[in-house]
Amino acid sequence: MSTVILRCGLCQESAALAHPVTGSIPPCPGCGGVLSLCAPVIFACTACGARSQPTTADPHQARACPRCQATLVLAAPASVAATIRTPVPTPATPELPSQATLLVGEAPMASGLVAGGSFGRYRIEKELARGGMGIVYVAVDPQLKRKVALKVMIAGDLAGTDAIRRFVREARSAGQLKHPNIIAVHDAGEIEGRHFFTMDLIKGVELGTVIGSAKTLPELIELMIPVCDALHHAHEHGIVHRDLKPANVMIDERGRPLVMDFGLAKDVSGEASFRSLSGIVQGTPAYMAPEQARGETKSIDRRTDVYALGVMLYELSTGRRPFGGDSLLDTIRAVVSEEPIEPARLAAEVDPGMNAVILRCLEKDPAKRYATAEELKVDLQHWLAGEAVSAKAIAAPVRAWRRLRTKPRLLAGLAAGLAVFLIAALSLAFLASREDWLQRAAREVASGSPERMAAAVAAVAAPLAKGEVAAGDRSRALAVLHAALAGGDGPASSAAALALATAGDGRAGPALVKIAADLTTEDNHHAAAVAALFRLGTAAQDAESGASTLAKACAAAQPDQATRLVGAILALDRAGGADALTSVAVDSAVSAATRVAIINALGAGDPTMVGPAMGRLVRLSGDPDPLIGAAASRALERLRSTQAVFNVYGLGGRAGNAMAAAGKALEALAAQQRDLEAEGERQDRVNNAAPIPAVVIAERLGATDPDVRATAAYDLGRIGEAAAVPYLTKALTDPDGGVRRTAGRSLVALATTNPVNSAPIAALLAAQDPAIRLDVARCLGELEAREATAALASTLGKEHDVRVILALIEALGRIHDPAGLPALRAVLTDPAASPELATAT
Repeated sequence: MSTVILRCGLCQESAALAHPVTGSIPPCPGCGGVLSLCAPVIFACTACGARSQPTTADPHQARACPRCQATLVLAAPASVAATIRTPVPTPATPELPSQATLLVGEAPMASGLVAGGSFGRYRIEKELARGGMGIVYVAVDPQLKRKVALKVMIAGDLAGTDAIRRFVREARSAGQLKHPNIIAVHDAGEIEGRHFFTMDLIKGVELGTVIGSAKTLPELIELMIPVCDALHHAHEHGIVHRDLKPANVMIDERGRPLVMDFGLAKDVSGEASFRSLSGIVQGTPAYMAPEQARGETKSIDRRTDVYALGVMLYELSTGRRPFGGDSLLDTIRAVVSEEPIEPARLAAEVDPGMNAVILRCLEKDPAKRYATAEELKVDLQHWLAGEAVSAKAIAAPVRAWRRLRTKPRLLAGLAAGLAVFLIAALSLAFLASREDWLQRAAREVASGSPERMAAAVAAVAAPLAKGEVAAGDRSRALAVLHAALAGGDGPASSAAALALATAGDGRAGPALVKIAADLTTEDNHHAAAVAALFRLGTAAQDAESGASTLAKACAAAQPDQATRLVGAILALDRAGGADALTSVAVDSAVSAATRVAIINALGAGDPTMVGPAMGRLVRLSGDPDPLIGAAASRALERLRSTQAVFNVYGLGGRAGNAMAAAGKALEALAAQQRDLEAEGERQDRVNNAAPIPAVVIAERLGATDPDVRATAAYDLGRIGEAAAVPYLTKALTDPDGGVRRTAGRSLVALATTNPVNSAPIAALLAAQDPAIRLDVARCLGELEAREATAALASTLGKEHDVRVILALIEALGRIHDPAGLPALRAVLTDPAASPELATAT
């Protein structure tokens, strides 16, 4: 059998387990701590042979096989083939994205919803269709009491951020649109880690099936009227479809066209919570507008959908698309640079009016198209009524010139006769102006043309990076890059940001910080500015102020933006940046996902964590949100190693001797722990060893700053020294709740390797402050201190604070001592118990 290696987060010891079952990972055999993955594993089904790709998903969560529902086990990737039975081969299904794909042999499996099964409240009847991102099922909704189309994301709970964002975007976009010609979305959410939404179940055919049918052109155009109306409704609500094509228009049983699949929709309302990446081509190439094919996402608006409507009209009228090629790149090139054959030349039914309407939709320049889908609809209605349309035929000279541009050989021949004249004219102009290369670059940057600006930045950046710019020209070259940086968020500005950082120009710092702090900046440009700041680091002008500004921006950032910003913040100001970031991480008003991202990035960034910053991170490790607490604990594991603790307190290399001295003291007086501190000091004098670390660290428990006290309490538990127990016991009476809870966790951590006398802890149940009694009760319960049963039971009999009573009941329940049953029975059967207590118990 294959074994999987896991590591304990507490003692750092490794454990080898043979095919552990998900959801049933045992604790560390040495200290009882939580075991975590050391490397990617495979989730495998021993019943049917299904297996996942290598993943680092949480093994403590129980996971069922999507095919047979058996519980999955963990296996090492290299040995899974030899240990998991391969089932009878089945037909291959389309490849699923991300690491959540389940494989049978080498073929991907379906998402696991089977006929007759259930998904939340929905009962599955059958699979209807599948795409690259989701599977659509016919399901019964008991609330609506009818059948619906249920779309479930294929990747499930292991989906990447971009995939989830696109899936949620489709549900959000369609869900806010209420129109008779748009398929309605009823419900959306997440069930058992799988994102889903439900929509109307439509019985019909795709619009593409009517192309080439017996329908006349007017009948086909009639179908496009409600499509235009639906698109105009979406545009008025700030939604651009971006993937309009016949396959995304259904014709139902009544002959009514319905628009669907808003998976690539772009919110242009100004209130978007999602953004597209500049330069990424998204959509179906043959139906893309030129600006979409070029990846110019900022230029995409409702006129982009008007172009797609024009392609559909062209296809309905002629039976073919205006552009197509042997490959994806050929199609995109044709969309961007070629002119379509006039539809009137391909189909006799297309008269000059319809010819003009279609060609106006297909204009390369968005400004020359119909401004809205409503305008297009009006022209189509005029054409159907035999009336004149607003679209005008393209003049013959213009049409000839456009077609000439697509014939490079012919155009080159016509241009050859002008070549000598142009070269001579340009040479004379150059000699007359005597303009040097930096002046030309500055002029190109000032032109505002994205292409000319990018070329100018490249021309300046390359020699500057190679040190080939004369000393006297360096300041002028940098000035050109500064001008490009201020020119917007296009490729030229992004390239200028990185070039300035490569050149070590710290003066660019404030401008780069301004770009990085603006969370609405295009993603590529934002990433370039952050990368430039990271490269400049403390060399950036006003670095500390910039780090503070970016930390404030983190509070409103999305998780991926926050992760990116943390690196730049720490590069600008390592200690101050960590202080500012932890201030954001403890702010409950910031989204939990962003707080987790900041904490994770802090842990990976290895910042200088001192004073309040470390104290806040310690507090976060006990946050009520388990994700935040786990992230902070992981960060502390990395940033607060035992050796780091000794170095902070000036113990350094003497730590080994100090630990040995404490160990001898423990062996000698284990039964008299209250005298351990005095004995430790005696051992110090006898052995002339270093001071006991617990004594040194405990001095900070008297600090006025609660963050400093919390950090000291955490460190006392980290060093694994029994001499820390009395100090932590005393810290359970600290006036700050964060310090008390940290001290309690440290006592529990120490108890795994050292005896902890619970009698002094139980004595604190007599404290006047109910908050102290509450934290003491919790600590005793987590210690499972059987010897404290009597004290807990006695306190329970006279306690009046409901929160403390509940903590006492929980502690007695965890200890499992029959001696505590009478006290528990008395409280739980007391007729005078408050309604709040009765409800809670």
